[in-house]
Amino acid sequence: MISRNSYQKNRKNTRISAFHLVRTVSLPSKIHILVFIIDVWFTEICFYSPFLLLMQAPTVQMPELRPPTRNAAPNTPAEIAILRAGDTLYEQGKLDEAIARYEEVFKANPDNVSAMNQLADSYFQKKDFQKALDVAAKGIEYRSNVLPSLYATIGNTLDVTGQPQKAVEAYKKGLAVAPNAGTLYYNLGVTIQSSLKDPIQARAIFKQGAIADPNHSGIHFQLAVSFLRMTSRHRRFWR
Repeated sequence: MISRNSYQKNRKNTRISAFHLVRTVSLPSKIHILVFIIDVWFTEICFYSPFLLLMQAPTVQMPELRPPTRNAAPNTPAEIAILRAGDTLYEQGKLDEAIARYEEVFKANPDNVSAMNQLADSYFQKKDFQKALDVAAKGIEYRSNVLPSLYATIGNTLDVTGQPQKAVEAYKKGLAVAPNAGTLYYNLGVTIQSSLKDPIQARAIFKQGAIADPNHSGIHFQLAVSFLRMTSRHRRFWR
């Protein structure tokens, strides 16, 4: 098997030689050679793009994921008003201003898991992945109805930073404490399908999710797409 270093050297030499040929041959030949050069470049992009994506993925430090053993503080009317103001800013795409509102609640009440959930999601949308991971990891220490969302943020963060296997582990930990959470089945299936390239296992996860949470439309959509792809492959095979 040719090594990546040898491959790079051989492709580079081929490209340089082709450029020298363009100067000395007739117009029809030049066209053929230029097509060949484009083909070489395209092949290089296809060959190296997965490695480049991994190299460009920001690194994050995985915090310890502790089980939910603490009680979350209830929202006061004043906190609800501030959180809603943050949600409005979030929906307008004003992430920094939304984060400021959520942090206002979080700093005044460090046990407010609603603020932690919104903060983690906002940091994720801002691509501040380490902060998203740290805040979400703190949030899952509390018993609350936003546990699935927090675990989903942890898994999504790990997935987009090039750690899909750890993302799968995070989703499964979330399902251990919230076994009917459709959002976790959905994200688990998407990671297995898109990042780990295992459509058969992903389809099995989507099926489990559809049973656990029949009202999750995203799961049904993914199942439909999965079966459509499977049917299309069978049609192509038997033609």
